[in-house]
Amino acid sequence: MQAACLVRDAGLGNVLVTNGHLNAHPARELLERMNGVNVDLKSFSPEFYEQELGGSIDAVKEFIAAAAALTHLEITTLLIPGRNDSDEEVEAIASFIAGIDPSIPLHLSAYYPTYRYEIEATSMRTVRRARDLASAHLRHVYTGNVAGEGSTRCAECDSVLVRRRGYSIDLSGLRGHVCASCGTGAPFHWFGGTGGNASHTREQA
Repeated sequence: MQAACLVRDAGLGNVLVTNGHLNAHPARELLERMNGVNVDLKSFSPEFYEQELGGSIDAVKEFIAAAAALTHLEITTLLIPGRNDSDEEVEAIASFIAGIDPSIPLHLSAYYPTYRYEIEATSMRTVRRARDLASAHLRHVYTGNVAGEGSTRCAECDSVLVRRRGYSIDLSGLRGHVCASCGTGAPFHWFGGTGGNASHTREQA
């Protein structure tokens, strides 16, 4: 909290990446000092949270609602084959987010086995299908951990606004804060000085 206050006082921006497990009062105090928050929504199953994580989906949902009311919010879900990647669960996640605000960006990331998790990696087909399902409810859905994808397009003319490859970001599709092709406002939250940083880049950062 002290660091966040010092960052704000210096004219810089705070971004929080979190699993969303925080009591209501300290959560509000922290969120009020954030310029942006990305919440890892691990699943939409209470059983998954209880058995896999020892956590509570209700606590995360409450944190997400609070974050949406207080700062710029984005959500990331890591799609794990057979655990949280069913059409029904993706639809439930997207519907929940849309019920708060359909403009909240959702990042759907591919899982790769590591440490003690030995489930097979998420297929590109699964990630893209999940993106298409979620896009029926949300305006900004992105794929993560997928090579060659993750660019942001204009909602009006479909021109590429921001092209991402690994850690390289090409902003040539923007003219200031609008689409260079049609002039539609870009779907970003800008912070951190005059040039600023754009949101929707979490999986590449």
